[in-house]
Amino acid sequence: MTQDDIILMADAQSKGKHMKEKTKELADSVGAVYPTLFLGRHDGVLFTETELETFVNLIAASEREECAKLVDHILKEGGGTYGDAIRARSQA
Repeated sequence: MTQDDIILMADAQSKGKHMKEKTKELADSVGAVYPTLFLGRHDGVLFTETELETFVNLIAASEREECAKLVDHILKEGGGTYGDAIRARSQA
């Protein structure tokens, strides 16, 4: 996942798509704001430029750590390839 992919993901989430719990946790940690609209509906996420940059870096670091865990698992347990394991993450 590239930094551009992460920015696109953040943009998609800011347009009201479902936000995974880990992503929401990271957004909260940088100070994201969830405006409440008519009848309590949340229709987006607001970031300042600095918050968005920090959020993107946190998402990238989180993804790198998950990929590192996959590599560790393959080295420890054997079987499969690193590429297959990383590609499988996008299917989850």
